Amino acid sequence: MKRVVLSLAVVALAATIALAGGKKQTLSGHLVDIACSNEHAPEGEAFGAKHSKECLLMSDCVKSGYAVLTADKQVIKFDAKGNEEAKKQLAGLAKEKDIRVSVTGTVEGDSIQVASLKVE
Repeated sequence: MKRVVLSLAVVALAATIALAGGKKQTLSGHLVDIACSNEHAPEGEAFGAKHSKECLLMSDCVKSGYAVLTADKQVIKFDAKGNEEAKKQLAGLAKEKDIRVSVTGTVEGDSIQVASLKVE
């Protein structure tokens, strides 16, 4: 009986891990907000470099959430934890444009469950 219970527990754990999806990875690129990136992401690096801290902190942009715009023009959206961390780090940032970010977490589709985030 103990073996059956243990076997079921192992199977349940494996299923949970499989459902969790992607593996932890680190992405780097420009910090963007979702509202602006919907329109400007195809511009890639040019958009990311000129996107300003002022815009990132505008009410509508903050409400839309944040993402990393990668070099290959992918927009990977942050979860709630990542959005809060980005907002907190932006508040103390002296740099006004060309704001880069390094974010580590689990990527699933076009979003990332943020484990750590560093605004550069």
